[in-house]
Amino acid sequence: MNFPRAVRSPAVWRGIITIVAAIAVLTWPALLAGLIVLLVGIGAIAVGIVELVGWRTSRPRDQSDLIRGLILLVGGVVVLFVPTEPIDLLGAAIAAIIGIRSVLGIVQAIRAWRRNREDPFWPVVNGVLSLGLVISLLLIPDAVITLVVFAVAGSWIVSGVVVLVHALGDDDPTSPAPTDVAGVLKDKTMAPELRDTITAAIFEGMDSREGTNRYVALMAFATAIAALGVEADSTAVVIGAMLIAPLMSPIVALSAGILMGWFDRALYALQRVGLGVLIAVFVSFVTAIISPELVEITANSQVLSRTSPTLLDLLIALAAGGAGGYALSHPKVGNSLPGVAIAVALVPPLAVVGVSIQDGEFAFAVGASLLFLTNLVGIVIAGGAALVLSGYSPWTQVGQSGETARRSFGLIAVSLVLVAIPLAVIGRDIVDQAMANSIAEDVVKDWLAGVEGASAGSIVVQGEKVTVVVFAPIDTAGAPDAESLADDMAEALSRPVDLSLKVIPESTFDVSSQ
Repeated sequence: MNFPRAVRSPAVWRGIITIVAAIAVLTWPALLAGLIVLLVGIGAIAVGIVELVGWRTSRPRDQSDLIRGLILLVGGVVVLFVPTEPIDLLGAAIAAIIGIRSVLGIVQAIRAWRRNREDPFWPVVNGVLSLGLVISLLLIPDAVITLVVFAVAGSWIVSGVVVLVHALGDDDPTSPAPTDVAGVLKDKTMAPELRDTITAAIFEGMDSREGTNRYVALMAFATAIAALGVEADSTAVVIGAMLIAPLMSPIVALSAGILMGWFDRALYALQRVGLGVLIAVFVSFVTAIISPELVEITANSQVLSRTSPTLLDLLIALAAGGAGGYALSHPKVGNSLPGVAIAVALVPPLAVVGVSIQDGEFAFAVGASLLFLTNLVGIVIAGGAALVLSGYSPWTQVGQSGETARRSFGLIAVSLVLVAIPLAVIGRDIVDQAMANSIAEDVVKDWLAGVEGASAGSIVVQGEKVTVVVFAPIDTAGAPDAESLADDMAEALSRPVDLSLKVIPESTFDVSSQ
């Protein structure tokens, strides 16, 4: 164990500093946003001036430098001197900078492609990723900025932990301290015998008839159980379906095939995933037809919990994918896979898709499909990372697996962005709705505070429409009027309110009989 060597590693200190920064973000988010806005505004003005000076003195003059300099200068002035919410302003400023850079980059790439016939794949991928980020910053700047901060913090923390563990476990005091994860992983590899054993386990039966028949049978049984559990609104039954569902293995196999450059095996795994999806939707649809609907679908907790996925579900998928990849690459902990299957819940969303389609609730089917895609993308990305960290897919192999592998993960990254945007929007709407309902409940309680015997019933906020039900004694006198409630509600929610108030009279009779 070489603790002084670990302490000297820059990656370890980056992790420690980032933990402190993450705590600061949680504790003082508004203060941090204001500071970032100030730095972005000053930086944009400074860079804009440099761009204009460079354009002025350059020969020949590039008009793109002039446009970029003017936009940065004006944007910096707007950021510093136009009063608005710091987070919204910061999101708009970053979106403008990224948007301008991506557009200019795409234009230059198209020009180069026309002249030299260069492959436009990566410029298109970068453009889509940048466009997705710009849209997210304009729609949900607070969520995106927080996510980016914690993503960077998380990556640095992971880097610090990996380097720290490696340094503490190295007994050679003469070896140089690694500075990042790449320095740890570049020589990390798995014994060929163990890799062959794990490969056989990951791709077991992938291209055989017996393996396919076994997979189809398990998928059908798991889906039938999940669909019946959904129809009965039974969490225990749905968990039972998760335990026997075989979808986790082909998804991790897809990630392993891409990483190692085994594209035939990756294609087999992708076909296996697609077959599982078709079986799940079909079986759940048929099961919904022949089984009684014990709980109305619009009030079914098993359905409702899987039709509005958020970024939290993506984080769960990433964690479960990492755990699944680690379990498959370490046979001694392979018995933890059932827990991973329960955590990521691959089959229940597909069962909800079939049940929702049969019931005509297509919006629910779309939401459940988005949840499954979220799980799929998260497992492929995190499972691949776990395989690299375990040494199954050597760091050098990742670089040597070819342009096709890099393109595959480029498309997966695009898929991640395309999935994350609606997840963030849905999550923001859910949080806003919950906050609005909580504020409305407090307003109604204050409004009824002076009315003896009165109590609040249901309170629903939908945009500007607020529906309130209260219970009050029949002989209540001096109760506050509805206009004052509407005014208080509009002030608390900071928006116009269309109030619908329903007062249900109550009476109490105390009778004794001999």
